[in-house]
Amino acid sequence: MAILEKLPPALQNKANITKLVEQVNRQLATKHILLYFNDEVIEKKWQLTGLAGQLETLASGQDYLQVVNTNIAGGKTDLKIKQTIEERVEIQEDGSVINDVTIIREHTGDKREGLYGVRNVDWIRLYVPEGSELLSADGFLAPESHFFKPQDVTAEDMPAIKSGEGAAQIEPSSGTLVYNELGRTVFANWSMVDPGKTARLNFRYRLPFNVLEAGSQTDWFSKIKAHLGLGRLGKYQIIVENQAGQLPTTWKVTWSWPARWNLLWSSVDNIKANSWQVNDVVSRQVVGFLFKVDN
Repeated sequence: MAILEKLPPALQNKANITKLVEQVNRQLATKHILLYFNDEVIEKKWQLTGLAGQLETLASGQDYLQVVNTNIAGGKTDLKIKQTIEERVEIQEDGSVINDVTIIREHTGDKREGLYGVRNVDWIRLYVPEGSELLSADGFLAPESHFFKPQDVTAEDMPAIKSGEGAAQIEPSSGTLVYNELGRTVFANWSMVDPGKTARLNFRYRLPFNVLEAGSQTDWFSKIKAHLGLGRLGKYQIIVENQAGQLPTTWKVTWSWPARWNLLWSSVDNIKANSWQVNDVVSRQVVGFLFKVDN
C-alpha cells in the first residue's frame, strides 16, 4: 500500500507517467506482471493479448521448451540462482529429432546471508511437446524421505493434479516423473544445490513428430512446393519461454541437421555450415528453419 500511496503525487510529473507506462509494459511483456479476471468474458479477451500467463496451444509438429522451478523449503535462494539452459537439437537423416537439454543452476549465495545462503531445493519441470519420449536423465538430488510428511488420507486430489502428475510414470534409472499436462509432456525431478556450488541436470528425449512429415502435412507447405516445383521439404520451429515471474534465463542452443539438407529459409542469421548457435537471455523466443532435402 505504501507504494500506491506514493503514486498520485509522483504522477503529477508527466515524465513519470511515461516512465510508469513503459515499466508496466516491460513487466507485462516479461510476465513479471500477470492479470486475472473473475469475469470469464473479460478473462478470455485478456488471454487473446497473450498477457494472461496461460500456455498457448502448440501447432502440430512444433517444438517447445519451458523450464519451471518451484522452490520448496529453500529459503529465499532463488534470487541467488544463476540459471543457464544449454540445448542441442539434432535433426536426424530420417527427419526425427532428438533434444539434449542441460540445465545449469549456480548458487551464488553465501552461507552468511541468512535465508539467501541456505541450500536451494527445487522441484524442476521441463515442459516439452506432448508425446515426447524421455531417453535418459541424470544429475538430480532429492531431499531425504524423512522430510516428506505422509499424505492425509482424508485429502481429495484436485482433478487437474490427479490427471497430470498423479498419473505420472517414473523413469527407473533417474526417478524422473513423466506425465502430460496443459497440452505438453512434463519431465520432473528434484535439484538441490548449496551456496557456492553448481548443479547440472541433463535430459535427453525424442520429439513426437518428424520434421519431414510435419512439413508435408501443412497446407501452406503443399502450396509452396507446388508453386516453386520443390521436392521434399522439412520444417522445424521451436518456441522457448521463460517461467512467469522468474529472472531471465540464459539460453545456449545449437541446432544441427544432415549435410545433404539445404537450408532454404531461417528466422535467424549467422548460419554456419549446417548448424546454428545462439546465446541469449530469453523471456520468449521463436526460431524456425525450412529445408529442402536432396535425395
